[in-house]
Amino acid sequence: MSSGHEPEKVIFAKLTITEAVSSANPYGLFTLYFKAHPAVNGVVDTSTTMMRGYLKAEEDSNGKVLLKFIADGGFDADGDGDNDMTFSEKVTVDRAGDGLTGGGTTSISDTGPWGSSSESYTFAFNENFFFRTDASSNEACLNRAAYDETAWRYGMYDSSGSRVTRNSGFPLKYTAGGNDYHGWIGYWGLWFPESVTIPNGATVYKMDYSNGQTTSTPYTVLKAGGKLKKHTKKTMTLDEIKGIPLQMFDNASGTEYRIEWNGTSFMKTGTMNRTTWLWEDLAPQQELSLSALNMTELNMWSNSLGGSVQIKLESCSWNNLTGKFSCSADASTGVVFYLENMVYPSDTIPATLACMENCPDPAAINGSSPYFDTNSYQNQSVAPTDSSLQYKSYAFDTASMLLKSAGSPLVQTSANDSHQWGVMSGPLFEPTTANLNQLACSWNTSNTCAWQARSNLDTFYTWETGVNNWNQFTAVSSGGTYLTFEQPLSVKYTRTSGKCVDRDSGTDTACGPDTRWIPEFSIPAGTTVIDGSDNTTEYIVKPLEMEQRMQSVATSNCSGITLTSYTLPSLSGYTDPNIGAEPDVTDAPAVIGGVLQ
Repeated sequence: MSSGHEPEKVIFAKLTITEAVSSANPYGLFTLYFKAHPAVNGVVDTSTTMMRGYLKAEEDSNGKVLLKFIADGGFDADGDGDNDMTFSEKVTVDRAGDGLTGGGTTSISDTGPWGSSSESYTFAFNENFFFRTDASSNEACLNRAAYDETAWRYGMYDSSGSRVTRNSGFPLKYTAGGNDYHGWIGYWGLWFPESVTIPNGATVYKMDYSNGQTTSTPYTVLKAGGKLKKHTKKTMTLDEIKGIPLQMFDNASGTEYRIEWNGTSFMKTGTMNRTTWLWEDLAPQQELSLSALNMTELNMWSNSLGGSVQIKLESCSWNNLTGKFSCSADASTGVVFYLENMVYPSDTIPATLACMENCPDPAAINGSSPYFDTNSYQNQSVAPTDSSLQYKSYAFDTASMLLKSAGSPLVQTSANDSHQWGVMSGPLFEPTTANLNQLACSWNTSNTCAWQARSNLDTFYTWETGVNNWNQFTAVSSGGTYLTFEQPLSVKYTRTSGKCVDRDSGTDTACGPDTRWIPEFSIPAGTTVIDGSDNTTEYIVKPLEMEQRMQSVATSNCSGITLTSYTLPSLSGYTDPNIGAEPDVTDAPAVIGGVLQ
């Protein structure tokens, strides 16, 4: 199995089948015993059993054939070498030969670093409905002919029908003290277990497990205590982002809103629950007023557009009595967002970078106030190209991959409760005449409005530093050539992000305990999405992994279904499937996903 940044793993299972079909066994009764061991790089650790159990068909005292299954096991959840996560799953099923009626009993329990939980159910079904009750006698009736569907994974294809793939990263191995450690490197940086520190200049190995073979390629690690990102401007109109969710924080009320342009107005469609950190719908929706604004643009955030978004409002007028702007917006109003790319040693960076907002101070970088005081820089009563214009100057060293102020590197080296997620700078830009002129205030070009850097500049940079892996830069090289990785591809598809459903009924509900998060929508097969980087290139989307959930109906629909409790299997019926040593497999798999290769 492999998931996220975890090292590549496989599971080796031993199986034994007994009691085949015969004249003395007309029902085809059988027992299949299994156990599974962890394996890394094809080497099985038989000293540890991840899972054991059996699948059994047996005849009960009433002449019914019951199907029983039990799986019991555990694994290392936190990477410290012990099985601190255990689980047990059991089920007994009685089903008619035609599959239209039946029933059973099931239970699941687990324990881990976060605590323990257990659930059990008795269920029965007929041709039309599925009836279920839990240990607390909570009942649910589900329709076997009506389903809600959710897609969890998609494939994306270009105009030629070829699958779109991204060079997002690969697994690594690092050897120290006679031990092998497995991790991952990609666009978001380096990941290894917390107990492992990879020093600058270390040798790591890219692991390739394709074609039934394991190969390793050495690379040299370059690490820096921060990372520089380049932001490239893209423009659209409100008409082109109609219905796309945007996020905006209201300082006055301390509320984060989900905002959507509906074609004529900005509407507040939801609020962020600061306890569950999930969106809750607003009913009714509320219009966002543009009549009393502090600035002539709206600053928002959008996952769909890859980050910060600025709406360049029109026909803005200043009210001397309120000290606010009154603006308007329509379908042609401009939208600005920036594509983000990591800077690598081979990139060319301007010799001088200017900063007017959130400018890191090397003498205070580890403190609660890590920035220079630049309040006076925000609105300056001089033209942008005036020699008295104030800003902080920085230089980026591509050899060390560090941003410096007067020769001092800007690296956060100790944990900081005030900035536990790291220190992020404001826009850093080359102070050319063309760039500086972009900062002229729209209502008075003889003044400078520093905050316009985030929406007017064609290109700017930001610096991030911190003690976390994701705050730092890590690259690997071979022969002086550095590998680069592609960031996730942003595409435009006009829908919202997610919702919660009740675990028992499957119906939509407010997020909280005993609920399950699912995507709010599924993209239908054949849907066209647009590349967010150029707003032109089209791709076709196809769901690759979907689930179906029976829809909840009134329990009166299940009044004719009788529930029967069955005895669950136990490990006392388990026999170790001792079938000898693991075979030495050198060829590629003959069947993958049920398809003969």
